[in-house]
Amino acid sequence: RGNTIWRHPVAVLVYVVLATAILLALGFAVHTAPLDPLDLAITRAVQAFHPAWFDLLMRGIGEPGYPPQVYVVVAWIFVVLFASGLKWEAIAHAFATVGIGPVDRPRPTPNLVHVIHPGLDGGKFSFPAGHVESYVAIFGFLIFLLVVLGRPSWLRTLEIIFFGALIALIGLSRVYVGDHWPSDALGGYLLGSDWLIATIYFYNWGK
Repeated sequence: RGNTIWRHPVAVLVYVVLATAILLALGFAVHTAPLDPLDLAITRAVQAFHPAWFDLLMRGIGEPGYPPQVYVVVAWIFVVLFASGLKWEAIAHAFATVGIGPVDRPRPTPNLVHVIHPGLDGGKFSFPAGHVESYVAIFGFLIFLLVVLGRPSWLRTLEIIFFGALIALIGLSRVYVGDHWPSDALGGYLLGSDWLIATIYFYNWGK
């Protein structure tokens, strides 16, 4: 069943090529000109909206992605899959966790925007956003497994919505807390989607 969503391999290949090309272009741009006025304007606009509920949501969305809890989350997913008899799925999940490749770009600084975690990674390695890349690859793969292996139910639907919301909101969260620029988040979505596709092909190859 895992192969049924890949009926258009040419379209998938075209997406990967385009996403990778944009990612490389973005990487070159942010490396040569780390501070972009558009990034700064978007970040300030995002941070200008800060009611208490939104602040709590934006902070909470990213918490599972910081060390040491990120290692606990990754290990917990592996153990649950493996203990459920989904051993190859657990291995493919482990594959999904390794697709991160940062560029030495300065992170946002408190003199420019509001930064909740100053000094993160020494203020370096901002592109692409690792949280975003990881969420897309890891939670995207869980959504894939729910679709191809899970039986239709209200619980499965809620799980898909939950993981999808994490993916959709993590980019906004990274900008809101001042850990990344918007272009970093975009790069994370591009790299994450590439790695998610690679993970699914790896999974299908093993099956």
